[in-house]
Amino acid sequence: MKRHFRVDASKKVEAAKSSPSLHQAFDDLDERFTFDLDDEFEIYVRNDSVTCYTIDSKVFGNGAGLSYTVAIPIGEGDFWDIDRFIQRGLEEYLSEQLDGSDYTYGVNEISKDPGFDVDASDIPANVDTYNLYFADVEVVPYQNISPYGEYGIDAGVDSSDYEEE
Repeated sequence: MKRHFRVDASKKVEAAKSSPSLHQAFDDLDERFTFDLDDEFEIYVRNDSVTCYTIDSKVFGNGAGLSYTVAIPIGEGDFWDIDRFIQRGLEEYLSEQLDGSDYTYGVNEISKDPGFDVDASDIPANVDTYNLYFADVEVVPYQNISPYGEYGIDAGVDSSDYEEE
């Protein structure tokens, strides 16, 4: 059975919010991408409200979307399965931010070691960084995901490859 799928490249992707500086910072980002994650936002980890800090962002998937590095200071509430609660809190926050928009998200790796040097100037000086966790969060318009789950501007899908109904 052949899938019926059509990509309309002229359709403007609607976002939950907009940042005019995105395309000044990222030349290779799809020009229809307008979502930007807040520099600081709060999530719930178990029953505690925790302030998260967006410390880095980069384009991924041939311009399809942005990958954000988020720092999450847990403080003294650190325990063995904290990453599961951090993931749940991030997913709730992103789901609320992207609800009703043409974007989807993925919360990838959550760890204490980001795998790169962290610029401490991105985290306020009064934040206890003893139990600091990092998460990789990707945001991409649905339109930039192919039917096979691949990322790219219009996901490289040619509408002539699919039959219209």
